[in-house]
Amino acid sequence: MHRVGDIIGLLQRKINSKLLRSICAILYQLSSWTRWLQHAISKACQMADVALLVPYVNDPITFMRSSVLEGCDSAQFTSIYQYKQYWANHVVTIIKIARAHLHDDCLNDLLGTIANMTEQDLPQGCNWNDMYCKHELLDLLLGITYREETRNDVLLEVAALYRQSCTDEDTASLLSGTRILSVLHRIWDTSTEDSRSHLHLLQTIQTLLHFDSSRNLILSDNGTFNG
Repeated sequence: MHRVGDIIGLLQRKINSKLLRSICAILYQLSSWTRWLQHAISKACQMADVALLVPYVNDPITFMRSSVLEGCDSAQFTSIYQYKQYWANHVVTIIKIARAHLHDDCLNDLLGTIANMTEQDLPQGCNWNDMYCKHELLDLLLGITYREETRNDVLLEVAALYRQSCTDEDTASLLSGTRILSVLHRIWDTSTEDSRSHLHLLQTIQTLLHFDSSRNLILSDNGTFNG
């Protein structure tokens, strides 16, 4: 996994479109694995059982830290996944690459790669609000959603990224002030037979409604629905 930088380095070279798509697909697969790994670590910590990771990683103990709290007989486990920094040094670069390939087929995989990340994958000291405001992620997504010719599969990845990144009230409020609901409504209308897409869209809206400030923005008459 520490070869992620080498893979991303290939994307910064002049390569043909077929190779570009293949490399982006590899990144997406790797991000899916790290997303799953975080889920597995969380379950192992909850069950206090390092052995749950044995079938999947060679050194499970390096992903968890144990401690014995005062008054407890058994050890408590916490995740130390974030110290692996699989993506921390590459998130900003991936955003820049995506901005350079807005019209390419690989955009879907690049957005999916980012959407698979959690806050533990971001640069040290950064949260999702920082990524949107300081590292041009919001400009990237707005540029995609405002284009009428953007494909629905790409818009679904945008919706997934919105859903994944609304982990705090500032980020949820920031996104609720955009045309996100108009975009979600557009996807819903054009995927009438796709129940899986509808479920993802409803989950995104539910996430945005979780915080008071973002819920007020969505429910207020601020043009969000009519965009």
